[in-house]
Amino acid sequence: MMTDNERTTPRVGFWEATVRGFKGVLDFEGRARRSEFWWYILAVYLLLCLLLIGVMSYIVASGNYVKGHDYVGTFSWLDTLLMLSATFLPYALCFSIQVRRLHDVGEGALWPCISFVTAFFTMLFWAIGIESIISGVDWFAVTDNFLADLLVLVGYISWMLFLIAQIIIIVNSLKDSQAHPNKYGDSPKYIVMIKH
Repeated sequence: MMTDNERTTPRVGFWEATVRGFKGVLDFEGRARRSEFWWYILAVYLLLCLLLIGVMSYIVASGNYVKGHDYVGTFSWLDTLLMLSATFLPYALCFSIQVRRLHDVGEGALWPCISFVTAFFTMLFWAIGIESIISGVDWFAVTDNFLADLLVLVGYISWMLFLIAQIIIIVNSLKDSQAHPNKYGDSPKYIVMIKH
């Protein structure tokens, strides 16, 4: 709640938030407002849509795709790597702003770190699964059943941790900025007016 000696700064717009976000991809210090966070997230996911359209267009144009159960062309590891990279890119681009947004509400970087690591492992397991389905490799036959079962279990645990971390990040990202400076810096939203 704002007191008489506080005022707010104007909200950050789409373009300003996008520029700040891309400039701060490697900046984990300080705090980010809600408007800065959500506009930047929108910009990144619009970029993701364009990337996925580009990657899928490349795969279809090259003839490397599967239609139903009939194999058409050969879906290469390069195609899988392109899809994985295009899908993982938003997590890499949004990691620092998630940290700064949680700093703004007084939280640390634990949940963005868990989200980032588990997103990577989840997508890696998806890529291996997709490639094995397309190439017809039965990992249970190739590897010891215990190892295959362990990989599946790690994939499921990674996915569940990712979902939990994302829910916690979203809930914290919806909170209002802490009005006063915290251990991560001054509030980007509230300005304390000094009375003489």
